[in-house]
Amino acid sequence: MAFVIHNAPSLENPFAWDMVDDNFTAFYEPYDELQNLTAFLLTNYCITSFGGGIVSFLMLYLVLFKTSGALKKYRKMLFICCITDLTYWVVDNFMWMKVKEKDGVFIVKMEGLAGHLSFAYRAFTMAFYVWSTCFLNAMLPVQFYFRYYSLTRQIFLTASQTLGLCAIALVVTIPTLFFTFISFNRSPDEQPGFNYGQLWYQEFPLPELLFGDVVSGPLKSLIG
Repeated sequence: MAFVIHNAPSLENPFAWDMVDDNFTAFYEPYDELQNLTAFLLTNYCITSFGGGIVSFLMLYLVLFKTSGALKKYRKMLFICCITDLTYWVVDNFMWMKVKEKDGVFIVKMEGLAGHLSFAYRAFTMAFYVWSTCFLNAMLPVQFYFRYYSLTRQIFLTASQTLGLCAIALVVTIPTLFFTFISFNRSPDEQPGFNYGQLWYQEFPLPELLFGDVVSGPLKSLIG
């Protein structure tokens, strides 16, 4: 079986490469230390992705076409929540991640469609995923205020007011998109010449990976 190995940085793996030299016994066929776990994760991904998709789209359908009575006035907020949930579901399934943290380095391997993207687009996808997670959490106080306003004043926020609240959550969380992109795109430059692939599980050939090194300024800013 033919496979491609890289014993030096490459365009799509600029910070990691296969360790093939006199001090390392190279594998002679593809190897994955997590082979058995990989099969389990794939099964789990398929089940949860399928189930999550059904529930998410069902919720959207119910909000759009079956919301009536007292709940009808909450439809604006419920619709926004459905869209944010679906966005997270799409991005998560687009990525299908394996992750590892070692020596202060956060390592990501994408096994979904995102894994076929170029390095820069994979870094952006990771940044978008982190932002969407932050935005989902930021929407919780928005939902709380929406309910609090309606209960204390006996009136509901208008569509423009509701969108304004969501815009605040967007503005507050959007810096995470930029910091995460910079971190996964450039943070390994903090240790030039270091093969970050040594920190990953034993896998041959080495897959295309993303690295976030906590010694970098942008990542320090991101995680506080």
